[in-house]
Amino acid sequence: MNFLIPLCCFYFAAAILAWLKKSDLSRMLLIPVLIGHVWVLVSYGLQFSRLPVFNSIETLSSTAFVVGLLTLISYWRNPNQVSEQRWSLVIVVLLLVAALLCPSSPPCFDYNHSYSYAVAFHLFRRLALALSLFASALFMSALVTTSTAAQNAAQLRFQGRNTIMVVALFYLLSEDVGIIWCLRGWGDVWHWSSGFMISTMVLVYLMLALHLPGGSRKPGLWYSLVGLSCGPLLLMAQFYKP
Repeated sequence: MNFLIPLCCFYFAAAILAWLKKSDLSRMLLIPVLIGHVWVLVSYGLQFSRLPVFNSIETLSSTAFVVGLLTLISYWRNPNQVSEQRWSLVIVVLLLVAALLCPSSPPCFDYNHSYSYAVAFHLFRRLALALSLFASALFMSALVTTSTAAQNAAQLRFQGRNTIMVVALFYLLSEDVGIIWCLRGWGDVWHWSSGFMISTMVLVYLMLALHLPGGSRKPGLWYSLVGLSCGPLLLMAQFYKP
């Protein structure tokens, strides 16, 4: 992951361009940066013969890539939602900065790195994390949207709600394959463990974001704040080791 520093610099430049309302330049810069990010992740995976989704640096880097890819898709689908793209690029930069600050661990091979259920568990977790952080960018954009653009804010909240629904799907998939992984490896001793309780509370919180009264179409500070907090919550849950 020696190329994270230049990647972070280029993402930062794209974020600056987005905040300066130069969306076209930001999008043009984002395309080669994402291609370079793919090359870094693929080369790392080929070097160690596994997906880069296991340790902290891999998690942060791969999550940043997915958020960056979603930002580029957003540029194409919703070119007028500049605020959303600004906040998502800020999230990408923060993730890469955190990856650079993480202490590097010596590369090692673990049986779980090639065990399909373990790989699927970590992969679905990382996808859920990336989507939840992108949803946070949508809700943050809705919060800062002026009252004169209430329709745009409602659209952003609606997109954030739909994104959280996909987050819940990926998180449930990770739980399902994780249960199979644990049952085959250690039986059912994990029942009601601290990790099990944290995963359950995350799912309950995601359901709260989907079922608050009022819905996404009506203006509501609490709805946006709960949706906004889903991303940081999943980030803490995936890094907290009880």
